[in-house]
Amino acid sequence: MQKLSLDKETLELIISQLKTERIGEGVSADEVRKIIETELEAFAADRINASDHALASGGASIVGSKTSRSYRTGLMNWLSGASTHPPSIILVVS
Repeated sequence: MQKLSLDKETLELIISQLKTERIGEGVSADEVRKIIETELEAFAADRINASDHALASGGASIVGSKTSRSYRTGLMNWLSGASTHPPSIILVVS
């Protein structure tokens, strides 16, 4: 897993902005760094080497009885070239 980190300059900028906006008063720079690093670790874990179970390749499927019809139906849409996509379009990587 890739390790994301926060450089000192960015940390100082964040702390400066927090002070300017009077957010997190009483929170030390070390506590802010720990909070940010914890969130970066969670972000890295979520996006790296994580399977997306909402994809057809991960086993997801559309339940036809629970799916609404397309809003773009009818002869006029077909003649005008308006495209419609089946609900399964959300299960593939774009």
